[in-house]
Amino acid sequence: CSNSSCRVAYHPLCARAANLCVE
Repeated sequence: CSNSSCRVAYHPLCARAANLCVE
């Protein structure tokens, strides 16, 4: 995702792929 603080609501897959945020 473009945002460093990717949101699950925005990019759930990206968040998981980046391992930055969790569901």
